Amino acid sequence: MKIKLYGIRGSLPSNLLPSEQVAFHTKVLEDYNDSGEKNVQAFLRNYNRFALGGLGTDTTSIYVVSDDEENDLIIDGGSGIRRLGNVMASTERSTTRQIDILMTHFHWDHLIGLPFFAPLYQKGVEVNFYCVEGFCETALKTIFKKPFFPVPFESLQSEIYFHTLPAREPTELNGFQVTPYRLQHPDPCWGYKIEKNGKTYSHCVDNEGERISREDLGADLPLYQNVDLCYFDAQYSISDFFDRPSWGHSTAQIGLEIAMREGIKQMIFAHHDPSTTPEQIVEMANDLQVFYDKKMNLSTNKTEHNLHPVQWEFAQEGTEFIL
Repeated sequence: MKIKLYGIRGSLPSNLLPSEQVAFHTKVLEDYNDSGEKNVQAFLRNYNRFALGGLGTDTTSIYVVSDDEENDLIIDGGSGIRRLGNVMASTERSTTRQIDILMTHFHWDHLIGLPFFAPLYQKGVEVNFYCVEGFCETALKTIFKKPFFPVPFESLQSEIYFHTLPAREPTELNGFQVTPYRLQHPDPCWGYKIEKNGKTYSHCVDNEGERISREDLGADLPLYQNVDLCYFDAQYSISDFFDRPSWGHSTAQIGLEIAMREGIKQMIFAHHDPSTTPEQIVEMANDLQVFYDKKMNLSTNKTEHNLHPVQWEFAQEGTEFIL
């Protein structure tokens, strides 16, 4: 599988102001002048990628595609789905394809891009929406009503169907095995475990993460087991997390705690708060590295048992992962 991040922000789209971008670029140029490096590309290869490109602007939309690119799934319709839709609409099979979209829940940041998803307006395209909650059709049709949007649902040119997935049961879907598991959020929200060819991707936002132990996770524990790549909610720093109880979002330390215990191979920390800057992500990553090193050291010294090494990073829009 390949997983491409088309939207990694939480709550609402956000980007640096022009003046803030000028400040970041000025810092890069100053660091280049101070480095003594003559080759620009060599300097940039070793420079912090968040300082160069920022985090990304759009809210959650993730593209999962088979290695032969014949089978694919989309998770959520945040503002990032607009860019993905433009790519899909420009391909050779754009007007004959089937598109399958998994919805985690129906907060605005996860469906704000759907009215701008180009394939919805193309004849010959079949779009299937999947969710666990039974009100998927009602919720999605609402955003195409006035005063929210001028184009009514009935005017869309594609063939659109709505499906309900059974909770915690695997479903074969367009060449993938998809199993929904309940996340911890103020409104019902479901994560997805997606399996194909012996590889597994788990999608775990929006998720507060107060259920950490195996006992508390209960029937939802398999979402974190036998996983190659996990996309985990880390909207807040540790201090912000404790200041926002029951807001439905987590912190990277909680995700890493679960990953080290369950043996998740790689963690991607995402759903960045709209106010989070590249500098803050670097600070959060430094804090997380200290946390990780301490935990692994305790495991080596047998103070804590059975902790597994984990690759991890913070999400940047446009990044692609190959499993």
